[in-house]
Amino acid sequence: MANTLLIKNLKKDANSIQVMGNLTRGAKGFTLSLGADASNLLICFKPDLTNGVILCKYKTGGKDGPEMSYPSSSFTPGTAAKMSFSFIGTEVDTQVTVTLPDNTQFQFNSQVNLDYIAYILVEGDFVVQSVTMA
Repeated sequence: MANTLLIKNLKKDANSIQVMGNLTRGAKGFTLSLGADASNLLICFKPDLTNGVILCKYKTGGKDGPEMSYPSSSFTPGTAAKMSFSFIGTEVDTQVTVTLPDNTQFQFNSQVNLDYIAYILVEGDFVVQSVTMA
């Protein structure tokens, strides 16, 4: 069964977001999107557990940016998982540092620069327990 959590109109000024929850048994993947709204995403984070990769892209003005692929075996179906996203922005882009459940990290460069996060969407085989912004 697919799960969905949508938070809109949040307008929270934050340098990092931590998401904790549980992967469903038999989980194949999920999507976690952070941004201003559905058309302007700082990051669309999509672990594909079947293929052992994480796909990331940004979206600006409704148009998807290039998709980047990162190898990962950090997610196990039926277990708890914690991810964090830290942001360092400039006038033209934002560097997102992603920390995975096994504490490995990777960098994603987004062409979106936001003053605050107003939109969080989590869909798929992940049940959110908490969202913390700092």
